[in-house]
Amino acid sequence: MVATNLAVSLARGAEGRAALLDIDLQFGDAAGMLHVEHHPLTIADLAAHGEDVDAALLDDILATGSGEVRVLRAPTSPELAEAIGAAHLRSIIRTAARAHEFVVVDTPSSIDERVLEAFELADRLLLITSYNLSAVRGTKATLLMLEALGVDPDRVDVILNHTRPRTNYRREDIETILGRRVLIDLPYDPRVDPSLDSGMPIVLAQPRAELSRRLTSLAQLIAAPAAPADRGTIEIPAPEPPVYRRRFSLGRR
Repeated sequence: MVATNLAVSLARGAEGRAALLDIDLQFGDAAGMLHVEHHPLTIADLAAHGEDVDAALLDDILATGSGEVRVLRAPTSPELAEAIGAAHLRSIIRTAARAHEFVVVDTPSSIDERVLEAFELADRLLLITSYNLSAVRGTKATLLMLEALGVDPDRVDVILNHTRPRTNYRREDIETILGRRVLIDLPYDPRVDPSLDSGMPIVLAQPRAELSRRLTSLAQLIAAPAAPADRGTIEIPAPEPPVYRRRFSLGRR
């Protein structure tokens, strides 16, 4: 949801010159969220060309989704994922970056050599987490892994996504556990699922919604990034106060 809406928001500000690459190679669904699932070509069609991927070839493979964002579909069947290696992915991302103002790469939750390749090439990494214990644990583990790999922490931001109307935890507690500030808090909106089902991202379907405003703010921040020393002063409105039931604790049994 975040990747598709972010890509559409960036495309609107760049006269359509934004691309979304879905590298959840087994179960990617970005094409479905943008209603280009019937486009006949996918990332698997690029595998036969090895590392020889030029702008014209990539343009032929890309679909055009809502908001004029260009979309590289994930393979149509899970077993096709094995045909795409890290070297293939490196060539695809580099070619897309040369041909577009912005490239959003939607990765799976699991991490392998191909995802690490995408991390290495990215200007900025956005880790999406939510107000539940397992998600925060996974995000903390990912932050520690990126630190061990030598990834500059200034390239990494955490986004909190409300996936339900009520939450048991506080943003401040999550920031304490993660050891870093959350960049933006995305409020729950029951219209997200209908927007995904319709192929119309919420930033287009409900542009005045609070969630849409925050996603647009995120896109604007990425489009005109602050210097690392200034990032702590970025002002993004906080969401409506959620209903808290108990404090966050990793030690809870």
